[in-house]
Amino acid sequence: LEYARVFAKGALKIDPANPDVLLLSAELEKNRDAQKALYYYRQAFRRRPNAIITRGMLANFAFVKGLNKEALTHYLWLYRVVPERIDYQVRLGVLYGRLKYFNKARQVLEKVIARDPQNTDAHFNLAIAYRYLGLTDLAKNELENTLRLDPRHNQARRYLLELGP
Repeated sequence: LEYARVFAKGALKIDPANPDVLLLSAELEKNRDAQKALYYYRQAFRRRPNAIITRGMLANFAFVKGLNKEALTHYLWLYRVVPERIDYQVRLGVLYGRLKYFNKARQVLEKVIARDPQNTDAHFNLAIAYRYLGLTDLAKNELENTLRLDPRHNQARRYLLELGP
């Protein structure tokens, strides 16, 4: 890992605008220096805004770091360009929920489940959207689906108890 950091640092000196080097640098820094990693991701994006890998890596980083509006922008683009990527769609649904757009979260997550009925994350997050929309019975049903798919999903179990009988 240290060798990779030394390599990336040297590569940045040689070609500081190379998107691949910027992405490598971002990946190497993401757990050590989030601000530096974000800078590298954004620089790589500026140089290759239509590269799926660049958008995906920036979107995922922004999602994890709670940069919800930035992540949403990138996931919306990815949703249009690579509609087959269910993981991007699930994250889009989660982001809509984080931003309190629960009807949009519901629409996206229902589509995911129609395509992938075994997607535990989609069922769980759809339950949360239903809960905030006041659709308690539907929320309970999705939490039960989550637990059927993953009996160890403690968060689903806790939410189901909170919703009551």
